[in-house]
Amino acid sequence: MINPRAVDRRSLLLVALILSVAWTSTAAGVQDLEQLSGKHIDIVTDLPLDQDRRAWPAVVDAAIPLWCQFWNVDPARLQTWRVTAYVMSAKEPFDRRGLIPPEVPDFPHGFQYGNRVFLLNQPSPYYTRHLLLHEVVHALAFHLFGSAGPPWFMEGTAEFLATHRWDGSALQIGIIPDRKESVPYWGRFRMLEQRRQRRSMISLLGVMRFNDMPDRYVEPYAWTWALMQMLMAYPEYQQLVVAAGPAAGGKEPLEFSRDFYQQLAPTTGVAQGRWRVLIDEFDYGYDMPRSRVELQPDDPLWNGTPYEHPIRADRGWQSVGRRFPAAATVQLRAEGETVVAHTTKPWVAYPEGITIRYFRGHPLGRLIGTWLPTSPGNELTVQPLEVFDVGRETKVTAPAEAWLLLRIAEDSASLGDNEGVLQLTISSAE
Repeated sequence: MINPRAVDRRSLLLVALILSVAWTSTAAGVQDLEQLSGKHIDIVTDLPLDQDRRAWPAVVDAAIPLWCQFWNVDPARLQTWRVTAYVMSAKEPFDRRGLIPPEVPDFPHGFQYGNRVFLLNQPSPYYTRHLLLHEVVHALAFHLFGSAGPPWFMEGTAEFLATHRWDGSALQIGIIPDRKESVPYWGRFRMLEQRRQRRSMISLLGVMRFNDMPDRYVEPYAWTWALMQMLMAYPEYQQLVVAAGPAAGGKEPLEFSRDFYQQLAPTTGVAQGRWRVLIDEFDYGYDMPRSRVELQPDDPLWNGTPYEHPIRADRGWQSVGRRFPAAATVQLRAEGETVVAHTTKPWVAYPEGITIRYFRGHPLGRLIGTWLPTSPGNELTVQPLEVFDVGRETKVTAPAEAWLLLRIAEDSASLGDNEGVLQLTISSAE
């Protein structure tokens, strides 16, 4: 004979398990749609539930604590917070059931409305999941702060927090995708590259002037995401971003942008310079920690006195620690050797580089340089960096007051296995 109490306990466990997977809605017209539920989200969809889609609630629930950490918010504040997501293959069935409020515009991708989000199924599972996270970020920001800031900040934050890596059980956010195949149809780097090819990239100030970002135009999302990646890469900017989120609810968009830019003002040249370095090369696998540029607005102005400076092989662009006056002609000499790859044996390179591979037309490992203006101005677009060849020795002239940056010729994604230092001597060529 079966113990009746054991049956009761098993029944309760079965009911709890069912409720953890399927949300039983009392809303009219959704009973014939697929429904999922998690701790913080209810999902209604007309799509068949494959393994990836069944994981949507788990992905959102895994993201909430990470987003709280980003904003320094106590997760206890969200114990009872929930959002409803409608994920559609087409809008018409949801419109017919009255599930899309008339106030929601005709969105081509996704839209957040209070504690409800609406999104169309995308061409890849990754991009649908990305869009779901993006819209839920908006809903959470409005719940916590009453606003998510102006479009450049709101969308940049949502893109940063939605760009992710999910292995079926663990979630990482704020990532830089390592390869195109891991984020099908995401396409942000393709948009940046198209601008590089046209030699008309958006400046830092230009991105912060994105006050209208229609959903039908995806390119601004690429630029705001890239800007948020840069801001979060440097501790001094990261503090501004984290503080700005909670402050968004009490400010008009233009006031918010003005205040944020004014906080950058003491180091505007540094921020604009770092931005220009980032977008000049930003692509899959970009190694942000190794590619951060150390610049100081009060770096001493070079007076012609010779000095030496090391250039590390495992870092991207590196400042030589001086500002150079306009028209200053500088003699550069480099000595030493580096390791630029490890195969069956290390690939050793001297300042001239090796012709096994090339980076931007320069032999792998060759010493190259660029000038970065200390006062870049207020243009809304910028051109790619003008890179010049250094090798073992060269003379260069500063086009305006500028920082001198050098590196070995190597893609950012491949810096991790490099070794060695080139010793650079800087002296006057006059």
